Parts: sequence; C-alpha cells; structure tokens
Amino acid sequence: MRSLSLLFCLAAILCADEARVRELVEQLGADEPEQREAADAELRKLGEADEHGVVERLLELGAASYDAEVCTRCHAILDALRYWERIVVVGGPSTGGIDVQSGRFLWSRPRGWCQAWSGERRRGARAWVFDRDGGLECVDLRSGARRWKAKAPGWGQAVGTSYWLGYAGDSVARLSLEDGSTTWQVGLPQPIHHVRPASVAADEHGVYVETQEYLIALDSQTGEERWRTGASLLGLARGALYVRTAVAGGPEGVQRLDAETGKPLWSHPGPGGRPAVTLLDCGDKQDLVLIANDLGHTCAVEASTGKDRWTFAVQPIALWVEPDGAHAWIAAEGALIVLDLANGNESARFPRECEAARFLYENGTLYVADYETIDCDVALRAFDVATRKLTWTADVQGVQVGHSKYWQNARIERVGLRLLFVGESAGGSWVEVVEPATGQVVARHRP
Repeated sequence: MRSLSLLFCLAAILCADEARVRELVEQLGADEPEQREAADAELRKLGEADEHGVVERLLELGAASYDAEVCTRCHAILDALRYWERIVVVGGPSTGGIDVQSGRFLWSRPRGWCQAWSGERRRGARAWVFDRDGGLECVDLRSGARRWKAKAPGWGQAVGTSYWLGYAGDSVARLSLEDGSTTWQVGLPQPIHHVRPASVAADEHGVYVETQEYLIALDSQTGEERWRTGASLLGLARGALYVRTAVAGGPEGVQRLDAETGKPLWSHPGPGGRPAVTLLDCGDKQDLVLIANDLGHTCAVEASTGKDRWTFAVQPIALWVEPDGAHAWIAAEGALIVLDLANGNESARFPRECEAARFLYENGTLYVADYETIDCDVALRAFDVATRKLTWTADVQGVQVGHSKYWQNARIERVGLRLLFVGESAGGSWVEVVEPATGQVVARHRP
C-alpha cells in the first residue's frame, strides 16, 4: 500500500509539472516581452532539473506550433538542454569540446597534443582526454569539469567502451574508462616493436603485443601471459588473431591462430606470394577476410578454413560492408570500388584521390570522407547504397596551411540533426556542418 501511495503521489507531481510546463510553453508567445523572457528562463531551469523527460516532450510539441515565436523559442531551449547534440570533441594540438552552433570551445585542454573522444550522448554525457604527459582524464562533456584523472603510460588506445590500453617501452596497462582505476600493469621481456603505429591489438578477450623478439598474448581481464610466438602481428578480424610467419618453409605467409592457445588454425601463402600488409574484416554475415600485399594484390580468404575465394587487383585502405553482407565498398588507391563478396566481381567504381577514408552509413545513404594524412586535401561525398550512385559532393575545405607536409586526421560524425565533418591536424582543428540531404556546407568553424 505504501508503494502504491508513492506512485499516486509521483503521478500527481508529474501532472502538476506537466500543467505548469504547458502554461510556460504557451507563455513563450505572450505579447509582453517580459513574460516571454520569464517563461524562457523558467523552462530552461525546469529542463535542467527534469529527470522524466516531461519538459523536453512538451517543448517538442511546442516546436511544431504555428506560432513562430513559440516554435523558435522551443527549438532554442531544446538545443540548449540537449547539449550532447551540439558538442563535438576534438583532439590534436587544440583539444576540447566545440559548440557546433558558435564554433567556439566550451572547454579546452591547453596541454600539447592529445587524443580526445566522447562517450554515449545523453544527459550527464562524458568525454575522455589522453595526453602523453598527464595521462588519462574523464570530463563532463558540457563543461569539461574533471570526473577523474589517472596516470597512464605514454601511448595508448581505447578498446571499445570499457577500457584504455596504455603502453610504452616494455610496459602495458589496462585502465577502466569508468573510474580510471588500473586493472593491471605488466612488464614485457623486451620493448614493444613499434608504438606508432602500434604493434598492439586488443579486444574484450585478449591483448596482443609484438615486442622486438616475440608476439605475446595477454589475458585482457588479468594481464596474465597466455602464450608467445616468434610470428609478427597482422591484426584481429572475425574474432581471431592473424599473424605473418614463414609457411611450410617458404616465404612469409599468413596464419590464423587460436587466441586462447596460440596454435595455428590454418596457413595461407599470402597474397601474390608477398608479405601481407593489410587485413580487413568482411563483417558478421560473411566468412571472409581480405588479405592484401603492398603491390595491390588482394585475396578474399575464408576465415574459418583459410581457403581462397577470389582475388582482386586493388590496394585496400578501408572497407564498409552493406547491411545484408552481399557487397563491400572498398576505398582503394585511386578509386572507391563496390565488390560482390560472393565472387569478387566489380559492381561500381568511383574515382578518389586521397590517401585515407572514413565511412558513415545512415538509412540507405553512405557518407564517405576522404583525406590526406600528411596534406590538407579533404573530400566528402554521399552515395545511395541501393542504386550505387553518387548523391552529392560537399564543398568541404578542411584547414588550409602554407606548407604541405603535416599530420591530419578526419572523420564524419552525426551529432543530433547535424552531420559533421571533423578534422584534427597540425594546422589546427576544424568542424564543417553539412546538410545531410544536400551536402550543403552550412557552417565552417576554425576554433
């Protein structure tokens, strides 16, 4: 009975709140400016404290009002309350959270070069910043206020949403992204072979580190060593580990290893008889991985058996697989190619010029961002996946500098209703807001 009384009490409070919010929404269209401003201020205050979504729901109704004043103000208040839909996080030499309306930093970290990213976009959203001097820091997405800070090795990467894998020299550590605590830290028998790009691969089950002499497998939960081998790391795909090693006494080929034991499951001579340099996963609906050498020879290999399916003359850079798993869009040197994964036949081809690529798929549209990693060139296009036709090309500019050799990273990101083309570079960070349906650039920010 007591719990039932509490429910009735809560319902009564919510009804009273809803009635008050409806009254305030109507007041946004009042004749007197003072009344409009007072209602605006109170709705913002109520919205910040609202844990049940009442204010946002009624503001959404108000945003469809025929009264232009009510409609405009409801949109503005919603945009302010849903701050997670208007803040993008950038790293690089200027790190922080940028308001995509104004293009200004809402918060920043002035320390050198950083990695930065945001978590789930919701009320109370968080972001993380990593710099090689200060370690790993978790902050409030809106204000940049610190939640926690932890000391970490000088390099690292986020593994999914659960942990940060830090490494430097002969040390590897796992840190929780929830509270910054160190789950484990281990020393290696030799230094890591490379830290940039890293000779490290990791998932929820294992951490695989190539040192100057061994490839060492660690349990991701405990840091305990599982096994070691003299093979070289190629990468993770289809839930398994792939390495480069001498095959049957011949030249270096590819092996798929059992991640738990390190035992070979199958061996492949390698693409074109040359060492593999690229491994790409063809998705959950295909038992395929792509293995490519540095001369543009790519083999499609059955992940479960190691048998060849087909070959194709392409140097793959990035790959996106259509939702039904039938075709893959491959960003290659000089072209964006659509391949039938059943037989390797080409279905469509589009020219491209840049070195690197990122994909974002939404409701039948594939957005493709192309960019140079040591140059200022960028491109952004949209394709209709069903018809495999170009929909639009955006007039994106990135950042222009007077010299040509510098580092750059770019990505496409959906933040609320906005499609963002975001870059981090030695020439500065940049954000371009693009209309998703037309590709029109509606704002360019160089904070």
